Amino acid sequence: MIEITNGWDATCNICIMILENLSHLTGMSYGMINILLFVILGPLSTLSFMTSAIGALLKEKTFSLVLFVIGIIIILLIIIPILWAILELPC
Repeated sequence: MIEITNGWDATCNICIMILENLSHLTGMSYGMINILLFVILGPLSTLSFMTSAIGALLKEKTFSLVLFVIGIIIILLIIIPILWAILELPC
């Protein structure tokens, strides 16, 4: 095991354990899960919420609401698998 020197190392190791467990649960590679979460879904949710805010400023309520709901769905697509992986971690 890697020697932990500070709290950030411990946090990083926990996150790696969660992603490795998610990899085992889904059959996807660790790298693919990383790409999906941090390269595709993370920026997509940010872009959706930013565009929703711009739509709200421009008084485009329907457009803004649709993008806000899309952003919430994307966030759930990130959170639910991670919670699943946490719950399935071996004790």
